[in-house]
Amino acid sequence: MRIIASCLNFYKQHGINIIKYCAFLLSTLGLVIMWQQPPAMLDFQNTMAQSAWIHTLGLVGFGVAVSTAIFYFWLGWNAFHYRPVSPVKDSELPDLTVVVPAYNEGALVLQTLRSLATGDYPSEKLQLIAVDDGSKDNTWHYIEAACEEFSAQILAIRLLKNRGKRRALYEGFKKANGSILVTVDSDSIVEQNTLRNLVSPFAEDPDCGAVAGNVRVLNREQIIPRMIEVSFVFGFEFIRSAQSVLRTVLCTPGALAAYRKDLVLEVLDE
Repeated sequence: MRIIASCLNFYKQHGINIIKYCAFLLSTLGLVIMWQQPPAMLDFQNTMAQSAWIHTLGLVGFGVAVSTAIFYFWLGWNAFHYRPVSPVKDSELPDLTVVVPAYNEGALVLQTLRSLATGDYPSEKLQLIAVDDGSKDNTWHYIEAACEEFSAQILAIRLLKNRGKRRALYEGFKKANGSILVTVDSDSIVEQNTLRNLVSPFAEDPDCGAVAGNVRVLNREQIIPRMIEVSFVFGFEFIRSAQSVLRTVLCTPGALAAYRKDLVLEVLDE
């Protein structure tokens, strides 16, 4: 049974890629065989030229190509028309709870909590919850150091066993006092105005249920992170900006996102 389960798990993770590679190899093999057999290639070309199915597929492919071009033009048009919500005054800001799940982050979690606690958000309206998800290194030590440095703002929760980020967020949400919940990864450093800008849309629009933050890569001087940065810019500053013009962002990033607490509580147990 374990072997079957392992095979199924492997297929779930890599099945699509396996199918794509097999299709590519079979197509390449077929072309090589026909290249070595000129008469067979000629017959194949005649069949393709006379096939109604091939003509139909060609039209469908052309339609898909045109639709894709129109879609990306539409995305670009919306992205360039995106305008962020202006930050609101302190008196208009709601009570806020930021949950930071951490697993084997070490000293970086202290930098994350410090950037949140010293940001441009009223301290009396800000609650920080750090959840150690069963870390095996000194992450808890640095969470305790943050609690000593900002004793009035940070609530620390320690899970004795690693149960995953979803469970860590769940435990943090249950202890939240704010009407708005924010998730921040424990390897993220927020800018001074991040929380104010992230939460302002809720104050401006009572129908706003969630806000997606703008996440960038810190160590962009290295080649792999630079490549990831391109992906982040495309996803956050292009795709989500375009979706925001339509007031419907399809996916909020776990690294930086905000939600109305009452909406989260409706589905928390699920």
